[in-house]
Amino acid sequence: CAVLAVIMIVVGGIQYMGDESVFGKTEAKSQIGKAILGLLIAIGSYALLNTINPAMLGTSGLNIKQVVGEIEEPPILSDSGKTIPTKNSFVDCPEGVRTVNTATVQFIFCKTYAAQLQGLISAAQTAGIKLSGGGFRTYDEQLKLRTDNKCPNILTSPASACTPDTAIPGTSMHEQGLAIDFRCNDKSMENSGGKNSVCFEWLSENALKYGFKNFYKESWHWSTGGEGKAGH
Repeated sequence: CAVLAVIMIVVGGIQYMGDESVFGKTEAKSQIGKAILGLLIAIGSYALLNTINPAMLGTSGLNIKQVVGEIEEPPILSDSGKTIPTKNSFVDCPEGVRTVNTATVQFIFCKTYAAQLQGLISAAQTAGIKLSGGGFRTYDEQLKLRTDNKCPNILTSPASACTPDTAIPGTSMHEQGLAIDFRCNDKSMENSGGKNSVCFEWLSENALKYGFKNFYKESWHWSTGGEGKAGH
């Protein structure tokens, strides 16, 4: 844009000096003015995009790695308006749960995905990473966790009202054996560096091969639904 603007200014200048008529000089001045305006717009656009995000000026354009949306599912209500927590509200695990034994840890997980989980843990071990943690939770354990995580109301408060996010009992993927809270080399994921830990980096590169995704708010929470599914 800058090169073209300079060329047009030069052309306009030559026209201005070489044309004796008033109309010719007026047209030349107009051309020079438009070229200068175009140059200012180009410079202004560059400055604006650079201020918003320098990556927008790259030759390959802006690369958006991930867009995440979170939907809070409302509690189930009776005709009187009272919450009715339900057990086993998911149908993703019709076969129920089973014990998954690996060389380093034992999990209770959904039978449907047990082989995939075993493959993931074994691959991590081969890479020198020990993954442990907890998978299946009972309904009562989810109730207790809601209390421990200071949910305002253990039956009705949305997951985001707890610290950390904790699903309403009856809606957690842990209750169906579809989620795992991983530990990294016998430490909590957060104490191991969270999303900067070697375990999280390895999982980010390999977990999807085995059907597991991360809940974007929590480095430790991985499930068969990941960021697109409620129930953490």
